[in-house]
Amino acid sequence: PPIDMKKAMAEFDNDRPFFTDLLEKFIRVVSEQLSLIEKAIQDNDFATIEKNCHSIKGGAANLTAMHLSTAARVLEKMGKTRNRRGLDEAFRQLESSHARLAEYIKDGRR
Repeated sequence: PPIDMKKAMAEFDNDRPFFTDLLEKFIRVVSEQLSLIEKAIQDNDFATIEKNCHSIKGGAANLTAMHLSTAARVLEKMGKTRNRRGLDEAFRQLESSHARLAEYIKDGRR
């Protein structure tokens, strides 16, 4: 699964409705950030890539969505070092991790 629900529930005092609401909002925000990151990649705007990926990385880790957090960390590092090599593939991985998490939640497998 793209999220560790057992760990998440322990960290959120088993408040599933609160956690689910928070997670759904996070997924929407990340959707917006993905658009910003995609444009930033086209514009070679490494500061925007780094900033948005840093935010996604931390939020995903707090929600126990470690695949998404890891994908964001990779792209964040590329933004920080201004490394274009592999940038498009790293972005596709980030999109894929986000889509997998969104689908998981949408399907109600939480």
